[in-house]
Amino acid sequence: MSPGTRKFLNFLIIVGIIFTAISLVLSFQVLDKNNNKIANINSDIEKFETLIGSKWNSNKNLEHRIDTSVILLLNKDIETETKNYIIPKIIGVDALDINDTLGDNILLKDLLKYREIFEKETTAEIDELYISILSLKDEITILELQNNQFKLYALLFHVMGLILILSRHIFE
Repeated sequence: MSPGTRKFLNFLIIVGIIFTAISLVLSFQVLDKNNNKIANINSDIEKFETLIGSKWNSNKNLEHRIDTSVILLLNKDIETETKNYIIPKIIGVDALDINDTLGDNILLKDLLKYREIFEKETTAEIDELYISILSLKDEITILELQNNQFKLYALLFHVMGLILILSRHIFE
């Protein structure tokens, strides 16, 4: 075997080893980094979903308390002052906030208005959280596509590296 051929075979082996090393770097560094990002994003999504459930339950809870307050308000046997004292306690409004929220004398329209305001605020917060979830899911999709591309590149480099290393036997 001529010295030029031996140098060429050594060159093929070195390039094959480099390609195999590149495939390992892609497999372990880049893919692990992306998989960690995906895991963190999934954790954030779970937190947002839990928060959405909590806000939804809070909204439903307030609806039930307001429904109870409406029944109490429509009861003619209970004095207005008693209603004005009890209804904020049922709804969960502080006595200090009652003037701003419901007024001095609680009326049905006040309760319904309070319910509508709270529902709009809750719905807006849930919508924002849901949009955040969709955005995070888009990020996951992008990272998964990158992972698939890097897996293909890593496989390509690995196969090419093995071919180059094994080609030494063909030229001998």
